[in-house]
Amino acid sequence: MNKKNRWRRGLCHCALTLLLLAGLCIPAADADAAWQGRQPDTVQVRLPETQTPKTGTQGPETEPETQTPQTGTQGPETEPETQTPQTGTQEPETQAPQPETQEPETQAPQQETEPETQVPQTDAPQTETENQQPSRPEKPRLNETSLKMTRKRTYQLKLKGAQGKVRWKSSNPSVVSVSENGRIKAKKAGTCVITAKCAGKKYRCDVRVYESSKEWRPGAILDMYRPKKDKGKVILAGSSYMERWDTAEKALEPFEVLNMGIAGSKADDWIRLYQKLLVPYKPKAIVLCTGDNNMNAGPDSESGSATAQKVIYLLKQLQKELPDTEIYYVSVAPNPRRWKVWSQMKECNRTVEQYCKTKKRLHFIDMTPHLLKKGALQKKLYCSDRLHLNKKGYKIWGEVIGNRLRQDMQILLRQ
Repeated sequence: MNKKNRWRRGLCHCALTLLLLAGLCIPAADADAAWQGRQPDTVQVRLPETQTPKTGTQGPETEPETQTPQTGTQGPETEPETQTPQTGTQEPETQAPQPETQEPETQAPQQETEPETQVPQTDAPQTETENQQPSRPEKPRLNETSLKMTRKRTYQLKLKGAQGKVRWKSSNPSVVSVSENGRIKAKKAGTCVITAKCAGKKYRCDVRVYESSKEWRPGAILDMYRPKKDKGKVILAGSSYMERWDTAEKALEPFEVLNMGIAGSKADDWIRLYQKLLVPYKPKAIVLCTGDNNMNAGPDSESGSATAQKVIYLLKQLQKELPDTEIYYVSVAPNPRRWKVWSQMKECNRTVEQYCKTKKRLHFIDMTPHLLKKGALQKKLYCSDRLHLNKKGYKIWGEVIGNRLRQDMQILLRQ
């Protein structure tokens, strides 16, 4: 019996020691959990329960189960059972996604947006530098390399793109003279070469002078203008008052202008030339000034009534060939050189004006009140030859004709 009691006591002692050891392990585990900032795990609390079967399955096992709450710390055992689900759900859900979402989402867009903002910054200075690059200097060239002129006419030659002083020279000054600035003057019929020298290089212009514009001007007009390309524009036709009108394009804006004036031409010449020079272009308007050279105050000067009949015949033929074209006849202009036949000129103007009033698409532009002042000539409007208009005269001439065409713009734009 003593042996059995001793054996039971030994078992009790072993059980008590195990319980004491388990009680010591539980606070230590709680201390580690507190140090790490988390709640104790349930696994640590159940360690004594898994180890008790190793000692045996006999009666003494029931005694430690009733004694464990007395010897163990109840606080750590009850707290893990209620708080462990909170720590188990919060720690993996809040801490684990943070490194995964913050690193790729914040860093990846920064690498994509940086090149997009830097591209325009690198392109902007390139365009500025390209715009600031100076353009290459233009190679020197003459504005005309071949000219046909009528005697007593002048023309301005220019060496475009020249760097430095330009020296001008004429091969035959008796035919064509040239000034220091490149202005040439045709003196008599013949040929000549005008040379411009600059920076050791020479540039030439071949000039041919004719006695009358009627010798060369019709052919030059056909070379300058083409019916297919220049169809439906405004044509200036007539004598030198039209040919010398250098500012016609600006004065008649916004209309496109073909200047077909022929200096020295008479109404007879245009009766012969209109089918060749005017009809093929089918213009929307014709501004005609002719008949002044028929009354030239010379030996072959014609009367006002005879001249008017020729002008009216020309107008009839133009309306027959070009029924949709608006025709503007500019009155014969008074001038100091032919003042003695001014009465004949006035008769011609009155007769043509009366005829224009009876026809549609036929208009009369009276230039007399704009060139005379109280019935007297304004000599300041004429050149030194006392026949042609100067810049002041052409300014008035252009304003009167231009305003009339612009007044009828709606009609002309329908053509």
